[in-house]
Amino acid sequence: MLNLLSGTPLFDAVKTNNKLALETILKQVLHLLFFQPGITTDDIDSFVHEQCITHNCYPSPLMYKGFPKSVCTSVNNVLIHGIPDDRPLEEGDIVNVDITVSIYRCLKYLLITQS
Repeated sequence: MLNLLSGTPLFDAVKTNNKLALETILKQVLHLLFFQPGITTDDIDSFVHEQCITHNCYPSPLMYKGFPKSVCTSVNNVLIHGIPDDRPLEEGDIVNVDITVSIYRCLKYLLITQS
């Protein structure tokens, strides 16, 4: 079991790295949403998953209690924590994308790859 206390240099470094990675991913998702009508929430999920891997983060929703995707989405407030699908988004749709990354899984990854 990984036992890291908040405030330790490694924990703080990973927390900062996760925050920066998440901010980068969020900016890219917003760009994707605003400039490409017709994309699907599946496209968003795939994009976020790839970005998480690129930034050494783990998408927390993936496989949480069997959840099959890396993000939760809802379109026009139809469903909270919806599963991304292949319906093309239309201009004017209101899209909620819940992006969460795991610090502890990222820490485990860093500890394994650094040793």
